[in-house]
Amino acid sequence: MDDGLFNARNARYAGRPVPGSIHSGTVLPGAPTTADPAGPVAPALEIRQAYFRRIEELRGYGAAEGIAINQDSENDFKAFANAMPTARKASLVLTDSGNLRAVWKDGAGSQLGLQFLGNRQVQYVIFSRRSNASSVSRVAGTDTLQGIKKQLAAGELHALVYA
Repeated sequence: MDDGLFNARNARYAGRPVPGSIHSGTVLPGAPTTADPAGPVAPALEIRQAYFRRIEELRGYGAAEGIAINQDSENDFKAFANAMPTARKASLVLTDSGNLRAVWKDGAGSQLGLQFLGNRQVQYVIFSRRSNASSVSRVAGTDTLQGIKKQLAAGELHALVYA
């Protein structure tokens, strides 16, 4: 199945986490643990540093497969990450097109996927289980970095990304 994620990772690790990757539920060193179903919360600086280390890992994995990280995508992801006062960790992967994609999940069935396209554009997919409904709402599209913040609020997913 081609899920759009970095193929070398899928082939080499057969769905297991790539060593050193940042996945929801993985506690970074020194981060407080929590029973929160949306995953642990760590200080924003610690999260950003872990993301930047992860980008360097992805750069190496990509180079081995002939995939260069799109510099505009990296810049947009860093702008988004730097704007978070407090954050929950996301899984960060490299797509076949060289873009960075971050995914946040919670234990209630809500999920947010952001692919940073460059030029301050973000492709998003939101699966949201609203508190007053039993079904999951799916919304997808492309928006600006600023506009995606409005999408987070509209989809009731602000708490999935921000602590």
